[in-house]
Formats: sequence, C-alpha cells, structure tokens
Amino acid sequence: MRIYLYEQVDSTNDTLKEKALAGEPEGSVVLARSQTSGRGRYGRSWISKPGKGLYFSLLLRPATADIQPGLISLLSSLAIVDALKAEQGVSAQLKWPNDVMVDKAKIAGVLVETLYQDHRLAHVIVGIGLNLFDAGMDLSGRFFKATSLERHTRKKIDPDRLVQRILEEIMKEYRLLHNPLRQKRLCKRWRHHCLHVNRPVKVVSPYEAISGVFREVDVAGSALIEQNTGEIVVVNAGEFSLQEEICF
Repeated sequence: MRIYLYEQVDSTNDTLKEKALAGEPEGSVVLARSQTSGRGRYGRSWISKPGKGLYFSLLLRPATADIQPGLISLLSSLAIVDALKAEQGVSAQLKWPNDVMVDKAKIAGVLVETLYQDHRLAHVIVGIGLNLFDAGMDLSGRFFKATSLERHTRKKIDPDRLVQRILEEIMKEYRLLHNPLRQKRLCKRWRHHCLHVNRPVKVVSPYEAISGVFREVDVAGSALIEQNTGEIVVVNAGEFSLQEEICF
C-alpha cells in the first residue's frame, strides 16, 4: 500500500484521481492534513481544517463487475463504524447512503467516485472525511447536524492509528467482496447499524420525490423503500431524510 502524505491539497479525491489516471496501483492512498476544496455528495463543502479531522482517499480497481460502487460505499461506512468502536469505544450508526452518525449527528462521510472506460469500471476512489476535533468550530452544515470524535470518546485520539484501522477494515472486506455470500453478509451488517430501518423516509431526486418506509439495502448499495401501496421502490441516489427530522 502506497501512502502519499500532503500538508494541504485541494481535494484528496482529485489528487488521487490524477495518480489513478497515470497508472497508480490499487491500494494507494492520499492523506492530507487539510483540504481547500474538500467536498461531499453533490459538491457540498466538507470543512477540512488542519489537524481537525481525517481527510484521505483510497484507490480501488475492482477486477469483477459484480462489485458495485454503491456496495463499496456501504463497505467503507461500515469500516469506519468498526474502527471507531475498536479504537475509541464509540458506537456509531449509519445513514444511507454514505453517512456515519453518532447521537444522530454526522461524524464522517464517504464520497465514492468512479471512472468507466470502454464500458468497464476502471477505478473507484473512496474519499473519507472524519471529524476528530472541533475546538469550538461549528461543524454543522445546511443539510445536517455534525459532531466530532472528541465529544464522544474518553480515549486519546491517535489519528494515524485510526486511519490505519479504517484502511485495514476496508481492504479486509474488499478482498472477499467478489463472493455473493459476502456481499449479502455485508448488507446484513450494514442494516444492523442503520439508524432508520423500518422508519419513514423521503428521497428527492431531480426527477421525483419518493416517500415510504426504509426496509433494506441491496448488493448494489441501493435503498429499498416500501411505499404505502406495498410496492418496493429501488432508489439509487437522491436527497435522503428521515420524515420526522428537520435537519440532516
């Protein structure tokens, strides 16, 4: 595993994307102390102040079309949950499609970006942002409440060890992800940590708004939402919120 450490970059995803296009091997990582243009889904800004969080990206090159980018997003979110529990004793939950939550506030996010060449998935870049310290900063955004690890742990935070543990958890599961049974097991584990299973949700896309009860995720990483007619709708993307909550 190659790890490139930077004091500051525009975006760890963009930096790694350039390396990927130049032939960088799978498993390479770009890690930065700060980002000037860190982003989440739909281009939203991710606060990336020096020393306040973890900002890193991992390059994957799936060898089989059976491994969907959406499933890699679920896998990565679960890796953060596992690492927070193992290293800091913090219990986190998951919010579809890519948020890691503690006490219903966002502590981390995953941004998966892909490149297809000749109708084949050439690479997947997994970007992760994790709030470690807030030092009085307002981490919340327009669309969500946010928190930091220091608010929830009594242990000393070792950023290097935490990055290492997250990467280990991702690669451990990723290497087995070609197995359909492992994919189903992963979805089951994700559901176990999901904070909104069997709760009313709403997903708004540029084309439609879908309301219903969140039931499950499938092996493509899509949300399965049951409408009041009993129909199960498969949702791949959109603005996701719990019906009873105002700010997410």
